[in-house]
This record gives sequence, C-alpha cells and structure tokens, in this order.
Amino acid sequence: MWCDGGGLIPPSEVDVGAAEAGESTPAAPLPEILAEHIGFMLSKATQRGVELVHEALAPLGIKSRHFGVLMVLERVSPLSQQLVGERLRIDRTTMVAIVDDLERLGLAARGWDPIDRRAYRVQLTSSGEAVLRRADQAVAVAESRFLAPLSAAERRQLHVVLRRLCGLDVDASSVHGDPRTSPPDSPGHAAGPPTGTHSDL
Repeated sequence: MWCDGGGLIPPSEVDVGAAEAGESTPAAPLPEILAEHIGFMLSKATQRGVELVHEALAPLGIKSRHFGVLMVLERVSPLSQQLVGERLRIDRTTMVAIVDDLERLGLAARGWDPIDRRAYRVQLTSSGEAVLRRADQAVAVAESRFLAPLSAAERRQLHVVLRRLCGLDVDASSVHGDPRTSPPDSPGHAAGPPTGTHSDL
C-alpha cells in the first residue's frame, strides 16, 4: 500500500526524508483553506501513513520501497529487475539502488537472465522471505493505526476508491451496489467503468 521515493505516484508534498528519519508530524490542525483541495489532503494523509509504515519497518532495517519490491518478488521470483520496476512504477535508477540495498542486506540475490544476458533477474533469499513475513505483519499493524478513525465499511470504500485512482480494475459494486443501475445522484453512481492496467500491487 505504501511507497515512498520509489513508489506508486508519490505526492510531491510528502516529506519522505522526515519519515525515514522517524520524525513525527506535529498534530497541528491543517489550514482549512487548503483542506478544500483533495490533492493536498491526499498528500498529507499519505505523509502520515508513510511515517507510520517507516516506523513499523525500522526494526527490520528496511523501508517501504524495499517492502514493495519484496512483495512483488514473493509473488513471482526470480523476476527481471526491469519488470519489478515496471510493476511498481519505479524508475530504473531508483530500482537499481533498491536492489543494491536488498542485496547488501542479504534479502535478495541478483543474477544474469539466462535468456537475455543484458538483463538481471532478482529473487528472494531465505532471509528475504523471513523478513518479508515479519514486515507484512508490521505494515498491517501500521495500517490499522492509520485507518483507526474509519469504520470497517469506510476502510473498504477507501480501498476501492484508491485502487480506481491508481488505475487498477476494480468492481465499484463491491461497495455500493452495481454502479450501472444506480441513479446519478446516488452514492453508487459511477461515470463509467474504471480504466487502466491491472497490477499485483
């Protein structure tokens, strides 16, 4: 769910450096005039979420960018370094740095692709699998803390909306019924089917 400098559509306002350093965001109220802007509110919500996730992952020696790559490799491994970057929408330079980190930590191994000798393949190590299991639990706890103000229904709705905004194919009827049969002013109405390509993360 969470990605920082090497993640999915990172908001420019997110202070990743502060999050990585473990600094907490002051609980001061946001300026009401800025709170009218969805982009601003999304960036501030993301900032808080990233802070909580970094705090949860710190004892494991990884950050959210490493967690995302480990999750992809857990699904399909080995996988070319380029494909991992494409799935997570991470640029090539950042992807190389992330894999370098994972190799140094002993969580992933990089080798030549036997089919294309110009490319690298990356796979999880046994240590990587163990750390990923612990990281997955830590991130789940962090997400629960972040979403504590929301009801279970609101959490499901937020998840659906975020998937659509990220271009993932999701059926909006799972939240408010079939949008094709909802009247224009009803909560379940949608202008059209979601578009975009499907991704594992």
